[in-house]
Amino acid sequence: MALYLEDFAAGQPFLSGSATVKPEAVARFATEFDPQPFHLDADAAKESLFRGLAASGWHTAAMTMRLLVECEMKPAGGIIGAGFEELRWPKPVRPGDTLRLTSEVLEVRRLSSRPTQGIIKVRTVTLNQHDEPVQIMVGNHTIAFDHAVAVRILSGGGPKTIKRRTASTPSLSMILQIELRQSETPDSEQATLPKAASSPITLCDLPGVQNSPPLATQI
Repeated sequence: MALYLEDFAAGQPFLSGSATVKPEAVARFATEFDPQPFHLDADAAKESLFRGLAASGWHTAAMTMRLLVECEMKPAGGIIGAGFEELRWPKPVRPGDTLRLTSEVLEVRRLSSRPTQGIIKVRTVTLNQHDEPVQIMVGNHTIAFDHAVAVRILSGGGPKTIKRRTASTPSLSMILQIELRQSETPDSEQATLPKAASSPITLCDLPGVQNSPPLATQI
């Protein structure tokens, strides 16, 4: 089930399936993207800081992304990154390791510059088969409200009046011409988000309605 901004809450956990790190995949990834001896040559790796062959950290990040896409956290419109606040590799990943994820929503906030969208901050920990963290990341993801909720926001419904997906969704005949007059967002408030221009927005502009451009932040 696709999840919208109103479906997320701080403290919400998500789990993933697992994936095994294949030795040939370690070599293939490193050959193309991170060609260093400790990722490619077992003998050279023994003399390195890793004391053995290790997967590239970016290979770990790529596998994490695949597990994240396939996990129970399914934001409507996909996982759209707005930037990372933390990315660490506390322990090397070895060929043959089995990885899985635990994720937790840390924060949910609505964007003042784009009232039908918001940001969720998520901590994702990648664990090996010994439950040892091999990657820790904290990222921000851009997510929209369900379009019925978005209509209520644009028509003056504040956060206290928003309820999750009501039975009656406004019909396309109820076109709302609502002028969004947005004040300039200081760079220090949200440096990674572009400033939205003031423009009329109708119901047809909202996510989930066919033949209309998606109201999504371009990152």
